[in-house]
Amino acid sequence: MKRLFGYFFMLIGCVTVAQAQITTPLHIGATFPMVDEFSSKLRGHYYSPGDVVQILWASNGIVHPPSQDGAPHPDNALLEGGLTGVGALVIPSLIDSGLFGASIASPRPGDGSKIFVRVFNDSDLKNASFYGDSFIFTVNGNQVFDVGVVATTNPLDAADNDYDGLNNSWEKSYASHPDNPDTDGDGVSDYNEALAGTDLLDADSFFALNSMAPAGGADLLVGWQSVEGHAYQVQFTADSPDNEASYQNVSAVVTAVDNNTTTVIPEGLLLGKGCFRVVHR
Repeated sequence: MKRLFGYFFMLIGCVTVAQAQITTPLHIGATFPMVDEFSSKLRGHYYSPGDVVQILWASNGIVHPPSQDGAPHPDNALLEGGLTGVGALVIPSLIDSGLFGASIASPRPGDGSKIFVRVFNDSDLKNASFYGDSFIFTVNGNQVFDVGVVATTNPLDAADNDYDGLNNSWEKSYASHPDNPDTDGDGVSDYNEALAGTDLLDADSFFALNSMAPAGGADLLVGWQSVEGHAYQVQFTADSPDNEASYQNVSAVVTAVDNNTTTVIPEGLLLGKGCFRVVHR
């Protein structure tokens, strides 16, 4: 019997495989709620990102203020993919959380790059009146950029056209007129209405004493129009009402629970003839 010999050949192929570089995205976000100039959470959620968020370059280490329309300074250009909104990349169930997230992968800022985040108080820059800036962040490996923006309290327009003490950004936030010191014509300036928390656009909403009556014995009951949650204190002067230094506190600080507040002034604090006033605290 012939023995059959088989020869088996193994073909070996050599293939050169180039190693692909994996780019880890730069993760950016706020980990605690951001608020606006009224201390209300900024608006926006996962399904509909809201108030504008810009991620900007600070290559020379300087943050310049934006223009009045919210456009960044030429030296603080917008990163590619650096425009987003409050609520982006936040867990869908967190509605109106005041948070946001962002992820920039291509092109990703290289290590050593300097960037910062600017947040506005509206989803449309033409309606925005205030903004807030983060600190400058130097990109370093996979380090996450937690922006640390607390509130949008920098005015886009710090001018005061009508010289009423209320800058144009505040006038925009209150929807009052920047060229009229008393928008609703009630005799109280927009600035003083803003301090008191009354409605700048409602002539029937103003801060004033509206009652004084005996409260038993020689005590006096003083009442005034108020705003719920705001704090007030009654003062008295026996001198000229224009002499600021002569006023003395004659009541404790009172927090309003509705639009009409009263407090009793004890007899021992009444200083004879003079003028009362209520101040906003």
